[in-house]
Amino acid sequence: MDPAMSTARDAEEVTSLDYLLWPLHWTGAMCHPKAGPWACRVSYLLRFLAVVATSYADGCDVVAVCQEGISDFDRFTITLSVFETGNTWVYRRCHLTWNERKFQKFAQQVRDDFGEFMTPDDIPVLRILADPLRRFVTAYLMMGVFSVVVWLSCPTRGEGLPLLIFLPFQTDHSFGWFTGWLICAYITADAVIVNFMVDCLNVCLMEQLRTQQIVLRKHIAELGNEFGSTEYSLLEKDSGLEFGNNFAKYRDSCKPQGADYQKLHTKASLEKEGAEGSQQPTEAANSSDIHSRLRGIILHHQAILRNGESLQKCLGNMLLVQSLSLGSVLCIILVQISLSAQGARETTKICGYLFIILGELLLYCWFGDKLTSESDNLTLAIYDAVTSLDESPTSIKRSLLLLLLRSQRPLCITAAGFFPLSKESFVSILNISYSCFTVLRNFKEE
Repeated sequence: MDPAMSTARDAEEVTSLDYLLWPLHWTGAMCHPKAGPWACRVSYLLRFLAVVATSYADGCDVVAVCQEGISDFDRFTITLSVFETGNTWVYRRCHLTWNERKFQKFAQQVRDDFGEFMTPDDIPVLRILADPLRRFVTAYLMMGVFSVVVWLSCPTRGEGLPLLIFLPFQTDHSFGWFTGWLICAYITADAVIVNFMVDCLNVCLMEQLRTQQIVLRKHIAELGNEFGSTEYSLLEKDSGLEFGNNFAKYRDSCKPQGADYQKLHTKASLEKEGAEGSQQPTEAANSSDIHSRLRGIILHHQAILRNGESLQKCLGNMLLVQSLSLGSVLCIILVQISLSAQGARETTKICGYLFIILGELLLYCWFGDKLTSESDNLTLAIYDAVTSLDESPTSIKRSLLLLLLRSQRPLCITAAGFFPLSKESFVSILNISYSCFTVLRNFKEE
């Protein structure tokens, strides 16, 4: 097997997202890239059922709000929040379906787009970065499971069901109640756990780009360090030349008479010329190796930027809709908590809902900030390489300077270009939500 293909396969195995792709497939969110035709048909059917169930629950929320109005403020706010969450999830499912081929391609980007730039020394680095990401994804999904359990344990309807939903059967007996509870549990789990899995897929794709930036930074540092050893050999060559010059000066000062001294000088001159001739192929080989490796670094950087731009186009609109939805739901929940006199069970349910909103919003901002910060680290690594390769040919220095200029525009994921996903954006969204909450609270009190 070709060593490059073997390395690409090992890199794909280390960074595989199958632990997310297969659950997403069997919940109908997205077909696995390697799934067969019948498995894809089953996934499409599950997707259709999930969209229908969530859309029906949203319709029930609209009917309930129209019938009851705001007479029961607690019920109105929680219904409005659930409707906003369900409506956003339906949009996200449709968005995922529309861009399914793109997401499938992104899921295999380590092998298809970056595999040719990997070396066997990069595999341990990928493994070190992939293992904590898997543990984080597992913990995040467990948080979603816990939130679903809390939500399902606190009823919203008088019949004891966790959602406001109209059913074609009575729920006053045990079998009807249990059937209704299962329907509510399916809708809740789909809107929370599967939603969390899609979030994890998105941030894993962002983290793969950050990992490639780390690998690229490693290659740039290795290039600078190895050229430093080449500079040392050139210094040794210069010292050899200086020794030859000193020998010639000593001969001229002594002005030796006889053929022995002339032969000795001729031998030293030939040795000097032989040393210079042996250094020239070495310099040419070093320059060719630097050109080849620098070309691979530039192509690797271009592949990262190209995939980052494609991911931005794929996620931008969805992230904007989701950020607006999360901010509005956060504002509504704060209003409900501040103006409602609720029992412990209702407060626990709402606080769990608030915890989900904050966690989902922080997730994207945290990983987006890490991606942008790594772009800055890459720029510093290129700057260090430029100083290390100061004695290199002009073409190499020109390529490094162009690479440095391009790296100063960081790789950044934004919400449709309105704001970048960063920690500062997370704080800004919280401030805006709190400002809206203050206005609504004052309006309600008046």
